[in-house]
Amino acid sequence: MDLGRAYAQRRHGGEALAHLLETEKMAPELIDTHVAARNAIRELILISGRAASPELKAFAERADAQP
Repeated sequence: MDLGRAYAQRRHGGEALAHLLETEKMAPELIDTHVAARNAIRELILISGRAASPELKAFAERADAQP
């Protein structure tokens, strides 16, 4: 999760999403309960804007991290 957050802070959306999705697979409760993880997902959505992938949009919805 920390790698995903770091990539999000550096605006490396693909890497950030990949690491955060891996975290969700391994420990979904971590994404659900960690405010910083949800903030990183929200940031990815905001950075991507209308170009946000369906995968990212679905992830944000699952994590309750929509802007």
